[in-house]
Amino acid sequence: MTISQIVGRQLPFLSVLVPLWLCVTMSGWKRSLEVLPAVIVAGVCFAGTQFVVSNFVGPYLPDVLSAVVTIIGLGFFLRVWKPSAVFHFEDEKATGPVTCLYTPWQVVRAWLPYVILAVAVFLWGLDSIKQILNPIGFKFAWPGLNNLVVKTAPIVAKDTPYGATFLFNFGSAAGTAILLSGILSIFIIPNYGFGRAIVCFFKTTYQLRFPILTIAMILGLAYIMNYSGMSASMGLALAGTGALFPFFAPILGWLGVFLTGSDTSSNALFGSLQRDDRRADRRQPGPHRRGELFGWRLRKDDFSPEHFRCNRSQRSGGRRRQHLPVHSCTQCRNGALHLRFDPAPGIRSEMDAALSRT
Repeated sequence: MTISQIVGRQLPFLSVLVPLWLCVTMSGWKRSLEVLPAVIVAGVCFAGTQFVVSNFVGPYLPDVLSAVVTIIGLGFFLRVWKPSAVFHFEDEKATGPVTCLYTPWQVVRAWLPYVILAVAVFLWGLDSIKQILNPIGFKFAWPGLNNLVVKTAPIVAKDTPYGATFLFNFGSAAGTAILLSGILSIFIIPNYGFGRAIVCFFKTTYQLRFPILTIAMILGLAYIMNYSGMSASMGLALAGTGALFPFFAPILGWLGVFLTGSDTSSNALFGSLQRDDRRADRRQPGPHRRGELFGWRLRKDDFSPEHFRCNRSQRSGGRRRQHLPVHSCTQCRNGALHLRFDPAPGIRSEMDAALSRT
């Protein structure tokens, strides 16, 4: 929770700018200024909710609840304010005023699967629920690897065997909450049924076969890097940059997400590296996470699973080339900010206490 609070006090200052950055990327500065009031409302709703949830609820739902609050807030705001002009893409035909053809209940029912997902993920993030669900699953020591690797100084104070335990926590895993949310949504979506749901499941699995394989290989590479000592060596090298560490830290998070496709995979690949360089240099984790945020924005325009589902993975090269200079400049700015504002002793002591419990 301490790390969630530390990151939650930093990210909102960047999250509030994301709606403006998306509008500028899509339509340019001139058209973005035409909808600036809506952009401000969206940024404040998202960043404010992200701050509150990460500091007082936990690290599992900041982005989900932030998106919900942003949609609701922007919806209410657009009832009292309208832009002077409506933006259209070059190949998009202009239409007249939009009229909702659905009843309020149909609109609510369309949103219910998303609500169920948010509630399920929230419940699965509670410690009391986790304690109940943790026994559902199994674990075992991986033969030929468990305790055969020894961690030594300066990563740890004294030589410690590096355990290798395979944990299949099916009950408490967040993926289980998502699976159950999908099953419950079948009863809400009209004219759907289990037959169509099963067909959709296998079609989606086929479409995502390459991302699934990529994620599996990334996780395998993460284990190789951790148990071979490569992550620890890279972490020590990064910590050895001394006063320049705050400049390079966000670049590491950005690079991890750009290479792997998500901040989850980045944490699997570079999580031990980040932990080791923080232990060696006693810095806060915020720089990594800030870099991950912008790396995720760049990666979403490249080979994300959404592009594979929409068969758009071959048409994103130009967009990636357009965004890469912007992201590079942003990361240099983030590094300069961290270089200027080094963590205060109070925050550093909080980070030390959190690391001692890991």
